[in-house]
Amino acid sequence: DISQILDEIKAEGLEVVYVGESVAKQHSDFLSIPSIVADMQEQASEQVGDFADGYLNDFTQEHSGAFKQVILDYFNTNITQPAFYSVKSVREVSVEEFYETCNKEQQ
Repeated sequence: DISQILDEIKAEGLEVVYVGESVAKQHSDFLSIPSIVADMQEQASEQVGDFADGYLNDFTQEHSGAFKQVILDYFNTNITQPAFYSVKSVREVSVEEFYETCNKEQQ
């Protein structure tokens, strides 16, 4: 709630605040097919040693794209997207400018 933020700024006696643009995160931001393949190769090596040499070496970029799509389709259908975000384009603004911007947006 913007009024709560404004109250906190006033209570703290701040002269400047930092504002930025939120960027929603999605499952695809955290999916690394090479990491999955490397983990599978490592697990195979740990379980059977040298017999696992060459395991998944025939996994191509084409396989990677299709595999990624299968995983994302499953996650996007069955698992809620992340409820957090990152922030970009952060800049310092005066409290006065922040108040003005907030007042314009509330109108």
